[in-house]
Amino acid sequence: MAEDQKVEAWSTATLDRVDGNLSIGEGATVRGTGSPPSLDVSGVVSCFGDCVIEANLTSRRLDAKEGYLRIEGDLEVERSMRSRNGSVMVSGNLKADSATVDKLLSIDGDMGIREVSVGGRLVVGGSVNSDEISVGASLKAGKEVKARGIDIGGEFVSEGTVDLESLDVGGTASAKGGTISKVSVGGSLETKEPLGFQSMDVLGSVRLAGGSAGDDVKVGGRMEVLGDFTFKNLDVGSVVEISGGAKGGNLDIGGRITIEGDLEFGEIDVGASIKVGGSAKGSDMDVGGRVDVGGDLELTRRLEAGESCAVDGMLRAKNIRVGGSLESKAIDAEESVVVGSSARTMEGIKADRFEIGTRGDVVGPVRAREVVISERARVEDIRADEITMEEMSRARNLHAMRIYLEKGCTISGEVKYVETLEAEEDVNFYKPPEKVEGLEGT
Repeated sequence: MAEDQKVEAWSTATLDRVDGNLSIGEGATVRGTGSPPSLDVSGVVSCFGDCVIEANLTSRRLDAKEGYLRIEGDLEVERSMRSRNGSVMVSGNLKADSATVDKLLSIDGDMGIREVSVGGRLVVGGSVNSDEISVGASLKAGKEVKARGIDIGGEFVSEGTVDLESLDVGGTASAKGGTISKVSVGGSLETKEPLGFQSMDVLGSVRLAGGSAGDDVKVGGRMEVLGDFTFKNLDVGSVVEISGGAKGGNLDIGGRITIEGDLEFGEIDVGASIKVGGSAKGSDMDVGGRVDVGGDLELTRRLEAGESCAVDGMLRAKNIRVGGSLESKAIDAEESVVVGSSARTMEGIKADRFEIGTRGDVVGPVRAREVVISERARVEDIRADEITMEEMSRARNLHAMRIYLEKGCTISGEVKYVETLEAEEDVNFYKPPEKVEGLEGT
């Protein structure tokens, strides 16, 4: 037969087992028996105000009102624990089916609660194993965290690895590493070891360890990866710095991106500049400012750079358009190359159509079906089906099927043509043009 017990306020009691409910008054201390001390309550433990239980406590349910409940040992609750307008501090491990604490829940050991809700702070010195966690202010864990879903209004810190289906944090989040299927952070996110994820949405900044990998990434501010990074889609509002290589799908970067290793991608849209220490391979690259590639740059479709493009190795693309200067070991374009100010290569440019802008400068040979040299531009050796030199432009050697020269042009080397040569007034030939049966090498 159940026998309820009551410990009066401001008193001290030693109990072994309670077959029923236990009521503890404000300021009271309850001690267990044995070594280590333990107390088993078959019913409900009700605490009023500040209470101390010096024992490993087991009960069916725990209900605390106001004040601080301190348990010096392990706490195991078969069903639910509730602290109304109060805090609970456990010096050992805590196990329960569910827990609701309005202020602070502090656990020095491990926490195993299926569903937990804390209005203030949740502090766990050991590991966390739960289904659903909701915390108003912050959650800090000293070891690994495993849960289906975590919702934090302020800060999340895990000194261990994480295994989460979803993490939603209003402020900042940091973890040793691990896996999170869905990440949503209002402030900043940082990991010390690789993080695997499916989707990431961070309004502030992100700093990830090398080896991290995910599908969809959206970052409002700055993103830094300390090593290699694999992704599907990357959308960053400000700056991206990757100290290793990167492999993925599409990139949309509002500012600049720097990658120290190789880059494989689908499409890139960058507002400011991109710098790749190794080689880069992808489909489309659209950059508002400067492009720098330390190795080869190979695109299946288009390269467009608003300011300049410098490639230490080979540059291959279907179409290339650069507003300023273009430099590469060699350039091979299936269709067109259009350059605003200068083009410099060691082995030359090969394209269906090539155009240099007004007052532009081309160093290295050009071979194309059609070449347009704009006003006052300078080129070296050109071989094409059709060449058009606009007013006051200069060239060294011209070899073409058809050549059209506007007034004031100067050709300092040889001019060889197969079909027609049309020259306006004041065209300066250092050598007489020569009509030939065919072009050498064609």
